[in-house]
Amino acid sequence: MKGTAIVNGLVHVLAYELRGRNITVNAVAPGPVATELFLTGKTDEQIDQLRRLPQWFEDVYMGLNQAPIVVMIENYRTGLVWKLFTSNPEIAPALEAIGFRPE
Repeated sequence: MKGTAIVNGLVHVLAYELRGRNITVNAVAPGPVATELFLTGKTDEQIDQLRRLPQWFEDVYMGLNQAPIVVMIENYRTGLVWKLFTSNPEIAPALEAIGFRPE
């Protein structure tokens, strides 16, 4: 559950950081994205119904395959990811067990 909480927190941080850039961040419960592939074969009525869904995305969409890149950028920028990771009490003993030594 801690991993889910971290992902949820990261999504909120990314959404805040990317606000005003017409980018939707949703790595937890993605919905349909208005692409040619998805819309092909659907009637206008079906598309109108889909547009009413709260998880409908018409703008730029950042999927799970892009999230690791953003995580790396955020960690480089602020160190937030490493700080959150190492604040978990299970991490310090694990790092020590594998011989990790902080610089």
